[in-house]
Amino acid sequence: MLEETMTPSERIEAAIRLEKVDRIPIVPFLDFTLPSRYAGLTQQEAWAGMFRGVEVLQKLYDEVGGWDAMYHATLGAFTSWAPPFFALRAARPGKETPVNYEIQYLETEVMEFEDYDKLIKVGWNEFWPELIKRIFGFDREKISQLRGEWFDWHVRDSEAWKKKGVPVLIGAAVTGPMFLLSIYRSYRKFFLDLYYHADVVGAAIEAITPDLIDFAIATTKKVGILGADIIINRGSGFWNSLSIFEQFKWPYVKRIVKTLVDEGITPYLHLDSVWDDNLPYFAKDLPKAKCVAHFDGTTNIFKAKEILRGHMCIMGDVSAGMLCTSTPQKVEAYCKKLIDIVGQDSGFILSSGCEAPVNATLDNFKAMVDAPKKYLPPVGR
Repeated sequence: MLEETMTPSERIEAAIRLEKVDRIPIVPFLDFTLPSRYAGLTQQEAWAGMFRGVEVLQKLYDEVGGWDAMYHATLGAFTSWAPPFFALRAARPGKETPVNYEIQYLETEVMEFEDYDKLIKVGWNEFWPELIKRIFGFDREKISQLRGEWFDWHVRDSEAWKKKGVPVLIGAAVTGPMFLLSIYRSYRKFFLDLYYHADVVGAAIEAITPDLIDFAIATTKKVGILGADIIINRGSGFWNSLSIFEQFKWPYVKRIVKTLVDEGITPYLHLDSVWDDNLPYFAKDLPKAKCVAHFDGTTNIFKAKEILRGHMCIMGDVSAGMLCTSTPQKVEAYCKKLIDIVGQDSGFILSSGCEAPVNATLDNFKAMVDAPKKYLPPVGR
């Protein structure tokens, strides 16, 4: 294993600033689903015991020899209904699906077209509880209670990692407003709205954005973890033309990112699907050495390095398929390639491409975690 001269926090902060590191940092993107499987729990048991998710995560951490930081303290804290996104109907393991299925979010039309007017008038924070009531039947008092419990859970799990000497990167998570509308209207209905009523959709996106920014700033500062996960899926060239991206997606992502940076918060852009066509916008418009672009294994990460070199830290991108079906030798070889090419002049955090899935093999996962401890990028050799 390599000799280490930096703490995990120093290593990650240097990578984000595009400065030299003693070795490439490793930060897997984890829910508690994979760790719970290795703890002997069914997925039904795991989701029923979300509030104990940090325990199974720490068990996996110890079993594979650790990594540099937790992305989320426990991702279940962010995929529950409590934060201002992903409050969706779901097929639950042991309820609507078999006990060992991962939870399946159901994309249904929760928000109706007539709701746009109210959303535009009152803003997202005031409108969102109506959607929660339609899905779960909770009144505003119950929502307030559960959000308080979620916040306490988030703080408790972050403190558990801090006591273990492991930093947590994310203090809050938000989506882009276009993505938010698409999941509540449903993807098909939203893009019909965009085609026939672009002015209404634009006004709704404008109304949502300030509340998302305020939530991210308030939550990160209250928790004391100045990093924000910004989920901007369904905005890439895979989903939309660049003209739609330029009008309805990018201006609001830029506003969110720049406002958070001005507040001393590091934006981690969660970039599922193929972003190859959009990469030049990141290099041109986002603050230098202040953000992280996390790719899921479908964007060409080597092309991303060419475009973002010297401008933005890249995170990724050992895919779910590789962690499930490959071999430890092939995982290690791919990680070495990432370290050699994407990490050659710093600005790289090795991670899974999106979430490490429940059926990843432990040997493959460990091979990913161990690779940065064995191999230096070319400039560090």
